[in-house]
Amino acid sequence: MLPQRASLFAIGRIDFLLFLTETEYTYLSASNSDHNFKKYRDVSILYKLFFDIEVLGKVPRALFLPLPQKEGKMPDQRMCDGQQMHLVHLSPRSDLFDILDPPERLQELVFFIRQNMVKRSAYIIPTLEKWIPGCGPRLIRGGVRVFDRMGDLSPNQVLSVFRLFSSLPEYAHSPFQAAVAREMHPTHDDDHDES
Repeated sequence: MLPQRASLFAIGRIDFLLFLTETEYTYLSASNSDHNFKKYRDVSILYKLFFDIEVLGKVPRALFLPLPQKEGKMPDQRMCDGQQMHLVHLSPRSDLFDILDPPERLQELVFFIRQNMVKRSAYIIPTLEKWIPGCGPRLIRGGVRVFDRMGDLSPNQVLSVFRLFSSLPEYAHSPFQAAVAREMHPTHDDDHDES
């Protein structure tokens, strides 16, 4: 469900009404101000960047089939997921294709967020210097602080860091672009390598 003009987003602003478990809702609604790297994830950022989110209410989980199991694998799930389901209204942002120029960079933004939120406690500058060696001083001049971690950034701050990173002259021919291309257009050789 990547936000691209040829996807589901191409037919307009389709609203979604979803019932989410407590755990799913926690990940969706987590923010960087929670300082909880376990809950604040790539999906937290992506949903906040691409959708307007409204919680419409809660309903008991017992109203849904299959009925919840008595015991989950993890104690947190046993207590949380069996209790309530959140009814959430997701509406694609009206300015979705305007947040980046050109809009085709949205897929690159998704890749950037997913890759860099794998280790949310990683410092931004050393992480991005793996993609573009020596870019740290320019990122600092652009406003990235030396000790900022990916998990410390709000969705809009992540977007700003991506804009800065993607504006670097080396970006077009960087290993990051090669990784994005592999992700977006896997070759048949990649399929044979995995088997």
